[in-house]
Amino acid sequence: MCYDKPEEFDGIQGMIPIPHQAIINLENEFYPNPDQLLSTSPEWFKILINDIMNSFEIPQHPLTTSNVWEIFGRTMEAIQAYDMAWLSDPTNDPSQTIYARAQLDM
Repeated sequence: MCYDKPEEFDGIQGMIPIPHQAIINLENEFYPNPDQLLSTSPEWFKILINDIMNSFEIPQHPLTTSNVWEIFGRTMEAIQAYDMAWLSDPTNDPSQTIYARAQLDM
């Protein structure tokens, strides 16, 4: 009903005011970890990529439309080099390569 006649619910320009505490309660209930809300990668991947980027001295500049493909390309090369080095040691478990672990998270 408030969508049809917002003025009957103290609406302002079609919007209904909501108590601030109601928003906080919803955030706490449905998004208890707001810092992870926009995360698109598993934690193990973020840690590993950070280590690889530091090891290969890949600049960690904020991504922009101008540099995203350069950084992506260098990061992909580093991932492939990491996996090849990992697999070259017969004592390492092949299921622990970045490629194999990423397949498990899909």
